[in-house]
Amino acid sequence: MYDKVIKKLSFLTKKLEGLEYFIAGGCIRDICNDEEYRDIDIYFKNKSDGHKVRERLFNLGYKWNINNVYICVMEIDKTEVQLIFGRPILNLCLFEEEFDFSVCCCAMDNKFNFVCNENFFDDVKNKTLSVVNVKSAFGTFSRVIRFCKRGYSISDIELLKIFTIINETDKKEMNQDCYDIWSGEFKND
Repeated sequence: MYDKVIKKLSFLTKKLEGLEYFIAGGCIRDICNDEEYRDIDIYFKNKSDGHKVRERLFNLGYKWNINNVYICVMEIDKTEVQLIFGRPILNLCLFEEEFDFSVCCCAMDNKFNFVCNENFFDDVKNKTLSVVNVKSAFGTFSRVIRFCKRGYSISDIELLKIFTIINETDKKEMNQDCYDIWSGEFKND
C-alpha cells in the first residue's frame, strides 16, 4: 500500500529531496482507495522548514495562488499543493492531533516513514468515519456532510461524539466556529 503512495507522490517528493516535511491527510487516503486526490497537504515541524520548501518550489518556477503566514497554495504539475505553516507538527507521532477522522490520519515524512491511525486502513476500505479528534465541532460536522456525499458513512455513536461536543461548546466558541465555516476555513478534506 505504501509503495503505491510513494510512487504516486514521487513527482513532488523528488522536488523536495533533502528538505523536511510531512505529507498527510486526504491525498494518502485517496491514493490508498485508488481515487483521484484533490490536493496534497504538506506540514512542517516549524515555519522555517515550510519557508525552505516554499523557496525551493518558487526557485523551480512554481508560483503561489495564496501565500500568507498560515498557508501557501501552489499548483505543481496540475495538482494543488498546500504548504501549511500555521500548524506545526513536531514529529510524525504527533500528527494525529491535527485530524478529525481516522480516514485522514495517515502521514508520510520526507524519509518515507509512515504513521497511520489504527483504524485508517479498515475505515478507508469500508468508507467509514471514526472520530479521532474534534477541534471544531461545527467544522467536523460540516466535513461529515461532505464525506457522506462522497459515499462515506458514520455510525450513530460517532455522530453522538460530535453532537456532544457541539452541546458542550460555549456560545462565543460556537459563533467563531460558525463564522470560520461560513468564511471558508474548513474547505480541506
